[in-house]
Amino acid sequence: MNIDLSEFKINKTPIAEFIDKNNNHLFVKEESKNPSGSIKDRVFLYGLKKLLSDGKIEPGYTLEIASSGNAAISLATIAPFFDLKVKVYMPSSTSSERRTIMNVMQIEAHYIEGGMTKTIEEAKKEAEKPNNFYFDQFFDPIFLGAHEDTAKEISEELSNIDYIVSGVGTGITINALSSKLKKYYPNLKIIAYEPDEAHFLSEHQFGPHSLEGVGPNFYPPNVQGINIEKIVSITKNEAYDMAIELFKHGHDYGITTAANIVAATKSGLANKNILVINYDSIQKYLNVLNKYVTEKN
Repeated sequence: MNIDLSEFKINKTPIAEFIDKNNNHLFVKEESKNPSGSIKDRVFLYGLKKLLSDGKIEPGYTLEIASSGNAAISLATIAPFFDLKVKVYMPSSTSSERRTIMNVMQIEAHYIEGGMTKTIEEAKKEAEKPNNFYFDQFFDPIFLGAHEDTAKEISEELSNIDYIVSGVGTGITINALSSKLKKYYPNLKIIAYEPDEAHFLSEHQFGPHSLEGVGPNFYPPNVQGINIEKIVSITKNEAYDMAIELFKHGHDYGITTAANIVAATKSGLANKNILVINYDSIQKYLNVLNKYVTEKN
């Protein structure tokens, strides 16, 4: 190798601004600019360092992770910097783009029928072997210590935020980031969105839906105890159409990010400063969106 690739670094990510029809200022923190392409890099760099320093894992271990995509890609990117291996378990509904990334990265990946609950079970079973560890992004509270750096970056650029909008997958972003941000914005309120096909937050209604990366088929414990001001229901068409429209205008945001923006515009708020989290890019959803556009036309 003719270049030095020995250090994993997260640089400051940009913030884009939009104004919606109700004169809300939407500030999009572009976490897709992180090295592996998603916000998970923040959480897992913090988590790996903490697990190593606490002696829960050691160099040479194999980490098992259950993930719908971004987490697996992030962990597979970061872990080798700490001499750790990764084995991935993903739901069978995982998009072809994510499967391709796993293949190109030469990561052992298993695709499991039965949704995220069954996927977690399979990962945990494998982690019972010696020198293996289940990397539990859904239930291990260690990850809630993340996002100090993210919150500090945001505070250095934005003097005031009234609301943060986030979807919920593991619940780490909505919990860890909002709690860190409240040090800088004490009156910050939370808006969450859920798929119209599965009202898992408002009604504990679990089931298949079209917004990959949010809405697992269980209630994430990281969300318990959080004061969510508003829960907005988002349809597949709203999220997909927004992602496509943004892409046509030069904004490389994934479907779940587009859903965040839709949620902000549907919140009923006016004249507010709203922080929107950009989880990943549209590149991981192109086949899904291509099929959607083809069928629509």
